[in-house]
Amino acid sequence: MPSVSDRQRRFMGAELGRARAGKPTQTGMSQAKLKDFAKGPVKKANPGPPKHRPKLRAAPGLPRLEPNAPVAPNKPARFPGFNPELAVKRPNPLGRY
Repeated sequence: MPSVSDRQRRFMGAELGRARAGKPTQTGMSQAKLKDFAKGPVKKANPGPPKHRPKLRAAPGLPRLEPNAPVAPNKPARFPGFNPELAVKRPNPLGRY
């Protein structure tokens, strides 16, 4: 049975090293059992096609934002007080930033 977590796998690997060196171990397990526990999880060779993921839904109470939707001119800015001109650093007269 492979270990459940990475921490358990590392511990069992250290215990296996102690058992192979002839030192006493904390678990008292045999080398075969320690080797089995020190193994990582078995990975599938081919997991198959990707599973269907459900569509993302907007949280309740929030407006749904459509991609490339036209912005009405009478609506307030999305970020009030944000000036895009100040967000771009312009070069000085010498061409340096």
